Amino acid sequence: MRFLGQTEMSRQGALERWLGRRTLPAFTLRLNRLGCFPRAGVVWTGPSRVPGALAQLAEEVGLYCASLKLGPPHRAFRPHVTLFRHCAACPLPETEPLVYRPRSLGLYRSVQTEQGPHYEPLHSWPLRA
Repeated sequence: MRFLGQTEMSRQGALERWLGRRTLPAFTLRLNRLGCFPRAGVVWTGPSRVPGALAQLAEEVGLYCASLKLGPPHRAFRPHVTLFRHCAACPLPETEPLVYRPRSLGLYRSVQTEQGPHYEPLHSWPLRA
């Protein structure tokens, strides 16, 4: 949802406490598109339409991050699930939609390895209907 980059522990803690006090809305993603990030060599699946609850949550998280002076996001919010890494850009086939209902929102640390980034979970919060 949001890449934070190097973040002071006090700001990370403030974000964690803020998320812990909120009721985070549940949502359903209809993953019906395939795409790629050519420079990163990543093939992904994502929704052609972002659910309103997810868009609103992303906006609220963005505003709170701005209040913590974390700076603007380095890219526009584009929900997706990474399928493959180290792929050459190629024509992608049509795909059957997949319905995905996440149960939580997570905070992860990205660690660079020789094989690419590895994501370590730091904290999670449940999504509620």
